[in-house]
Amino acid sequence: MDAPRRAIQRVAARGARSGLTSRGAGASKGNRTQLQVVEQFRRLHPPSFEGTTNPLDAEEWLRELEKGFTFINCTDDQKVACAFKELFNQKYFPEELRNEKESEFLRLTQGFMSLVEYERKF
Repeated sequence: MDAPRRAIQRVAARGARSGLTSRGAGASKGNRTQLQVVEQFRRLHPPSFEGTTNPLDAEEWLRELEKGFTFINCTDDQKVACAFKELFNQKYFPEELRNEKESEFLRLTQGFMSLVEYERKF
């Protein structure tokens, strides 16, 4: 099993041991979809894991992830979804490119109106 997958499983296991649920402090009301949870997690700008030979660095990375999971009240399944999406994005769709595509999208026009103006009208 590769290191990122083991790290994700450790985060999920620690969350379960510490009693983290989607009903903790700060939880939003109602059920959140996986996509909503992943987007909440992404907005926290979780740290990247670049690999290390220092186990203390790896432990600190896990601790930082756990803080984010606690803050948005993730279930174990949601933690795995968040972590895998982050790993995928880091490798195939980096944040710089996502920001560039978001800016490009916001500059789109429909006729003579910007996307924002078009949205407000309709």
